[in-house]
Amino acid sequence: MGRSRKESQDIKLHSGTRKRNDYIFLLAGNIIIGLGIAVFIKANLGVDPFTMFNMGLSNTLNISFSVIQWAVGLSILGVVFFIDRKKINIGTIVNMIMVAPAIEGGAWLLNNFTPQINTLIVSIIVAAIGFVIFSGGVGMYLAANLGIAPYDLIFVILAERTPMSLRVSRICSDGFCFFVGFLLGGPFGIGTVLCVFCVGPLIAFFTHKSEEYLNSH
Repeated sequence: MGRSRKESQDIKLHSGTRKRNDYIFLLAGNIIIGLGIAVFIKANLGVDPFTMFNMGLSNTLNISFSVIQWAVGLSILGVVFFIDRKKINIGTIVNMIMVAPAIEGGAWLLNNFTPQINTLIVSIIVAAIGFVIFSGGVGMYLAANLGIAPYDLIFVILAERTPMSLRVSRICSDGFCFFVGFLLGGPFGIGTVLCVFCVGPLIAFFTHKSEEYLNSH
């Protein structure tokens, strides 16, 4: 009887710790996503396709980037609400609100407190770092399982409702944003093209590693 009570207390304690870690991963992951994109922008080799799409739309409509990102996020949520509303959770709203200010704040810090990049090799290295940071942030908040970002809902639902894997569905959604962002005059470069094909596998890797960590703590 005493052992059963002790096991119950241990399970409850572990559950509470996991919940706390989930929220930490959710908040930290979204901040890291914004910082990763800011590093990407600093490299001046293009940005990720979704940011490229939003920046192109922002320039075309002459509306601030944050407002555009929030408006696009709300539009996606409106569609998802009718398709699979159960996927909309607190993490969905947190991502929609936090990432745009994190990008702008990170870009401001990098522009004011880091030297200018003058060589292609340094740009490539900085872009690669941005790649990894961004993918790690997405993996962290996905592993928290507290809701999916509006944009990420697209490729997750595609993977669930079609024969496509998570990696392939991410490539397809990024490819669409790249195409439309290009038409809108969004900033792009070799980094954007690589992002279409490399981010999906990196996100899958970091999601798996983050899940392993959360499940063991």
